[in-house]
This record gives sequence, C-alpha cells and structure tokens, in this order.
Amino acid sequence: MAIAVRLARRTSVRLVSSIALAVAAVSMGSFALFGATTPIVWYAAAVLVQGTALGMVIAPVTGAVLGSLPLERSGAGSAVNSTLRRTGSVLGIAAGGTITSIVCRRS
Repeated sequence: MAIAVRLARRTSVRLVSSIALAVAAVSMGSFALFGATTPIVWYAAAVLVQGTALGMVIAPVTGAVLGSLPLERSGAGSAVNSTLRRTGSVLGIAAGGTITSIVCRRS
C-alpha cells in the first residue's frame, strides 16, 4: 500500500510494521468475542481491518528487504521473499482452518 510506504519513509519500517502487526493481532483476537448472535457486519469489519493492517506490513518490509540487497542479487531476493510469503500464507491458512475446525467441532 502506498500509505504504508510513505509512513515507513517518514518514520521507520519497524515502527510501521510493529503497529500494523499489533492492529492485525487485536483484530484477530476480536474474533474470540464474537458469537452466534454477532451480526455479520462485525465479522466483515474485523476482516477488513486485519487485511488492511497486514497489507500495510507487506509493502514496506518487502521494500526494505529488497532495497538492502545489491542489484545483482535482487532477483534471487525477490524469489526468496515471494516463496516465504506464499509459504507463510499457506501455513497461516492451514493453521487457521485447523483451529476453526477444532472450535466448531467442540461447540
């Protein structure tokens, strides 16, 4: 996101990433407060906040990682970054699905 990159340039990548990850964690934790009677709009709002926060982490961190590499290694760095991001996404989805399945079966 362009906003995240601008904020990172004015402050620091670590500060922007830390705040965005904290917002994403709080958003994820808010799902524990939801129940069967919670309106669907609250779920949508929590997912929107979480997705926006995670999107604000990806752009500046990717820029910082690739910007720290020499030009001749930028292709390899991009490939490693992409592989790790996709692997993390798959593992996150698998863990989230497993946790959701366990919670649903117990209730």
